[in-house]
Formats: sequence, C-alpha cells, structure tokens
Amino acid sequence: MNYYLKYSDFKKFCKKREKPLPNWRINLYYPFVWLVCFLFFITVISIIRSVMNTPSRKYPSEKYRKVVKEGVFWDTVEYHER
Repeated sequence: MNYYLKYSDFKKFCKKREKPLPNWRINLYYPFVWLVCFLFFITVISIIRSVMNTPSRKYPSEKYRKVVKEGVFWDTVEYHER
C-alpha cells in the first residue's frame, strides 16, 4: 500500500471520470494537488502546536512557580512545585 500520491495513480483517477480530463489539464492540476495536501498538513500541525502551547495546557494549576535559570547563551524556564 502506497501512502503517497503517484502521478500515474492521479492520472488513472482523472481518466476514470465520466468526462475524462485531457493530459495537459492533468499535468497542470498535479502540482496543485500536492500543494493543497502540503498546506492541509501544515495547517493541522500548526493547530495542534497552538493548542499544545496554550498557557492552561503548559501549567495546569497554581501549584507551579516559574523559575528562570540564566545561562551563558540563553535562559531556560522551568516550572517547580511550590
């Protein structure tokens, strides 16, 4: 089972329709299909990341306090129980 969209599979799909598409149109649509799949994937990933980075998700209750440790190149933020 292939998890990626091959050009030959896409062409067969477009030719099976009641009114088949010409080859030039299939060649034109194929990159846009990949672009739409890519944009959908990036949108889903960004929504999941935004939900995971909400403050209520990071620190669920008031029993944690923020501790900033200063480093040489960057500071790190940790949350310790009170």
